Amino acid sequence: MSYTTRGIEWAEELVEGSIPPEGSFEPFNYVDDWDFETTPNVDERVVVGGGRDARKRALAEIESGGRLTTELTSAKFFKYVLGSISSHDLDPYTIGIAGSLPTFTIKRGLATPYNILYYYGCKVDSARLRIEVGEPVVLEINFVARNSSLDTSSSYTAPDLDFDLVPFYFYHLKTMRNSSTLSGVQRLEIEINNNLEAEWDADSTRSQPREASRIREKELRVTGRLVVREGIETLMDLARNNTQFTLTAELATSSKTITITMPNVMFTRIPDTGRGMDVYEVEFPFIAGPKEGLDSIEIVEEGNTWLNDRA
Repeated sequence: MSYTTRGIEWAEELVEGSIPPEGSFEPFNYVDDWDFETTPNVDERVVVGGGRDARKRALAEIESGGRLTTELTSAKFFKYVLGSISSHDLDPYTIGIAGSLPTFTIKRGLATPYNILYYYGCKVDSARLRIEVGEPVVLEINFVARNSSLDTSSSYTAPDLDFDLVPFYFYHLKTMRNSSTLSGVQRLEIEINNNLEAEWDADSTRSQPREASRIREKELRVTGRLVVREGIETLMDLARNNTQFTLTAELATSSKTITITMPNVMFTRIPDTGRGMDVYEVEFPFIAGPKEGLDSIEIVEEGNTWLNDRA
């Protein structure tokens, strides 16, 4: 069983924790890898009596979630990372921070034999955008789900992908500090962490009492890393003086532009390492915070509507 037919699809849930209708799923266009897991926890305790191996076992809560890596073709999935969107059917659209996140279902399909897993009630726990010289722009998504459901009776056909859709690459990036363009950028990583927490209720009337009752958002944190080979002294001074600034990452092709703005960024360390005659470069870790009237991060896409985009 090689399962050469395979696909990863997703759909926003109309009702939180309920698998959407079959026709509403759409594919992640370029998934590199996935790593999903469901853990039916067992409460195991040593009890008095019997031999040294006397242990009591009982079913406990179910935990589910995973990680997938996809090559970036649009800002579409950032709606589920941050929660707020200005419009689904207008160009441009803006994605920002909301108090709660929308939920979605991930469908993982294999054939043959048919093996379809639905991870439902999902929310994005964290997402990492990585832009590195020589590589496509990659979005790594970590999600928490309420549970998963296995379907082996339905047939599965892999979704059609749009192979004419070119993912963003490192050479599409322009990085700016305030209004100045940075030179010699080798890597930029931006991580958004929603710090989700799954919660359970003691309620036997629920259809799945062992799965999480809800997934709660806690404090949102935006961090990142910037690796440069030029202008190092200026950035070191910014770090040394705890200077706050606006960091903007613009990804632009001939047909689409994604602009990521963090209005209040501060470097947290000044690493200084080298090896032999390797090119000297410095990785500056940073944190991003809000500014009066502005969120810690905002993402704008121009060139398509959210509905017509592919994640």
